Parts: sequence; structure tokens; C-alpha cells
Amino acid sequence: MLALKTGLVALALFAFACREEDRAQTLESQARTQASAKTSMLQSQASAPNCMEDAWRLKPGNASKDLGCTANDVRIASAGNIRGLDGQPLTQCVAGTRFSFIGDFTVQASGNVERFDIGMYFGTDGDPDHTGALNGMCDVSVIESTTSSSFVQLDPSPPDVCGDINGSHNPQVVTRTVSDVECQDSDGDGQLNLPNCTSWRQSGTNEICTGPVDAVPGTTSKCNCDDSFDVPIHVAPPEARVIKQFLDLCSTKRVGVTVINDSPVSSLVVNELIDTVYGELTVVHGDVLSTTCAQGTAIAVGASYQCEFRGYSCSSVETDRIGAVLTDQSGVVIKRGSNSLTVVVTATTTSAP
Repeated sequence: MLALKTGLVALALFAFACREEDRAQTLESQARTQASAKTSMLQSQASAPNCMEDAWRLKPGNASKDLGCTANDVRIASAGNIRGLDGQPLTQCVAGTRFSFIGDFTVQASGNVERFDIGMYFGTDGDPDHTGALNGMCDVSVIESTTSSSFVQLDPSPPDVCGDINGSHNPQVVTRTVSDVECQDSDGDGQLNLPNCTSWRQSGTNEICTGPVDAVPGTTSKCNCDDSFDVPIHVAPPEARVIKQFLDLCSTKRVGVTVINDSPVSSLVVNELIDTVYGELTVVHGDVLSTTCAQGTAIAVGASYQCEFRGYSCSSVETDRIGAVLTDQSGVVIKRGSNSLTVVVTATTTSAP
């Protein structure tokens, strides 16, 4: 009997262990599924338009409502102390490139007002649709205790963590990293244009704000946009250089030939005209591209014969002579050589204008 009870207890313990193992595997599977879903959602959000009006329309009841942004309660007044991600001063960017920077942005309220959950939207896509920071891709943030030395939280916190502004905390200098900005100067003043919008909530619409995703206007008017906001970064035009170089010094030369009959008694007939570089000049061949010189041409007493040829050469220094083979009326062969000509081809490099 004792052995039977012991066996039943062991069986029960084994079944319990199996159930616990199955439960652990189920929880692990659920966790992996949830993590995958969250990753997919974040990736989708990262590539989806996230500027102020895009974020506004995602809130319940706002899908068909456009923002008017007629109020001027809060605005980004200026930017300064611009530096790179390495902390070094950043003074310029090249037009059309993308870059990130850190800056101190002055957020200012008009008068002695209380406004809640200040959202800062910077358009980073170059504003192709000309809607500033209302639509498209934006770098979005709220005022945090780590980014503003004048941070104030007028809401019960936690869970509200988004910074507010009032008369005794105005203006606020907010240090921001703005990521993946297109370097562009849309108004032609030489400085980076960074379209921005500022959102806030007022008493009565002041809901819990846990981060940038909640930083939307309290109503359609509670926002302010500046499409031509300047950041003191010089926008330099793209630079390019064109370099020309000789791959070879080949050239085509036009050469004139003159044969003079100095004989006082006999005419002469041209049999051959031979160049020391190009060879026979009375026919087209090799580097003799064309010729007007011809065999069998008669030259009267005291007269001369002129022809020319075009020769192709890749030599930087070329010295050549022409030899003529002639026959007089008695059949006597006469050979005469010309003067020599030297042609020097050089390349000179000069700076571009």
C-alpha cells in the first residue's frame, strides 16, 4: 500500500511539473510574440509620417480635423550653441546632405500664461510637400528635466512627465539633438532652414502626457508653426572639380612637301617620296592618313612640285626628313634629302578658374 501511494504521489508531481513546463513555454512564446509585435509597430511608426498634424489625426475623433494653429502662445524663438554629435562647434553643412546636430533652442511663451505639455516638432525631410512641420517626417520631443534647466511640471507627476511653461519659467532653453536633417536653405539667406511647430495644451484639455506621442495640441488652434526658422548653420553649395589630363600625346600633323627642279636642262619625274617616320608618302598606309603626293609627277626645268600629307603620331618629340627619288630625261636616278623638322608636343597643367 505504501509503495502504491508513493507511486501516485510521484505521478502527481510529474504531471504538475509537466504543466508548469508547458505554462512556462506558453508564457515565453507569448512574450516573443508581443516583442515581435512591438518591434513591428515601432518600425512602422519610424517610417510613417509623424509631424504635428499627422500625430493629431491619430487621436480619437481627430481624423478629419485640420490644425489651424492660429494661437501664438508658445513658440521656438531661436537656436544657438550649435554643435556636432561629438560636442564640437558645427558651423556649416553641405546642401542636399543629411546630418544630425545638437542645439540650444529658446522656447518662449507670450505673457504670463500657463501652458502644458509643450511639444517640439522639427521637420527633417526637406519639406517636399511645403507643409513645414505639420506633415511628413519630423524629429519630435517634449521638454524634459534633463534638457531644460528651467523645467517645470505643473501637472501631478508621475505619470505626466512632459514639461510645461509659465510666467516664472519663461523662456526656457531646451537642449535638443535633432537627427537626420536635410541640409537646405529654402529662403536663400545662406542659413539652414528647419521648419518647426510647437504644440501645447491648456486647462480643460490637459490630459496625461507620457512622452512625445502625447504632445499634440489641445485644440486645432493651440499650436504655432514657423516654416522658415533659421538655425545658424551655413548651407554650403555642393563642390565639384573637373580634372583634365592627357592620356596620350597623339596628334595628327599636316606636313607640306616641296620638290624643286634645279636642273638647267632636264625635267624630272617623281618616283618616290619617303619620310623617315611615316614611310612612303605617295600612298595612304599605316600612319599616313591622307596624301596629295603622287608618283610619276613631272617637274619642268626651274619649276617645283608641291603636295601634302597628314600623319598620325604618338611621339612627344618627332624629328624626320623626306627623301625624294627622281629620274631625269636620260633615265638617271637622282636622290635628294630634305631638311629635317622637329616637332615637340608638350602638356602644361594650369589651375582651373
